[in-house]
Amino acid sequence: NTTLGIGGLFDPATHFGIYRQDEDFGQTLGFYGVGNGPYLVLPILGPSNLRDTTGLVVDTVVYTVMINELVDQADMKDNEEDLLKNGLTVLSAIDTRYRTPFRYYGTGSPFEYDLVRMLYTKQREFLIDE
Repeated sequence: NTTLGIGGLFDPATHFGIYRQDEDFGQTLGFYGVGNGPYLVLPILGPSNLRDTTGLVVDTVVYTVMINELVDQADMKDNEEDLLKNGLTVLSAIDTRYRTPFRYYGTGSPFEYDLVRMLYTKQREFLIDE
């Protein structure tokens, strides 16, 4: 899609039978047998566990390195580069939060913590086994 789709603006890969795979490094770690670790509730982002939080950190670092490398090649002034890098980082964080469907007090259950922990754990197991 990057080459034929003009930088990802179009999606010719789907036409050729190559479907998008929404996987993260936490799922990769799970596939290779790394255990969940303790359950966590991250501020703003919601439920997670130690393995998936580690995966989120790795994904964020890789994204940041890629963005910094692309912006550095753009031949811009230093202050413009910094503004673009920071803007893209903030935009990525907002997108991550938007794609996280978790909302506090959304179940109406007095046992919401236990329910969300169980649902999150089962969902991640399903995504890893998929």
